[in-house]
Amino acid sequence: MVQKEVAERIVAQAGKMSILAVSVQYYADAKYLFTVPKTAFDPVPKVDSAIIRITRNLGIEDNKDETKKLFRVVKAGFSAKRKTLANNLSNSFKIDKREVEQKLVSLGFSVNTRAQELSVEHWKKLQGIL
Repeated sequence: MVQKEVAERIVAQAGKMSILAVSVQYYADAKYLFTVPKTAFDPVPKVDSAIIRITRNLGIEDNKDETKKLFRVVKAGFSAKRKTLANNLSNSFKIDKREVEQKLVSLGFSVNTRAQELSVEHWKKLQGIL
């Protein structure tokens, strides 16, 4: 059981992703089960809670180098929330922005894509071509 807002961030889908969501969903399947209203507690807290189920992915590749590279890319992608993914990756890895944009387009993304729009699978593909 966690705060409802945290649960929603953990189980987020592409479009509302965060580093937290990518991190949890890389290693596990996270499912939102139900909300526990704040009135269920005494004393009553200021926020609702939620029950989520996190089931470890047994088939996850345990390649530490690849995982480390993936999370370097994810961290760079989320480094400046208001900037595009191309800007963030270009600045973080000192790669020409046009080159990053071409790689994004080759994966089917817009040059204006933002980090929160990518799923875990998208991040894996992106890491593979950077």
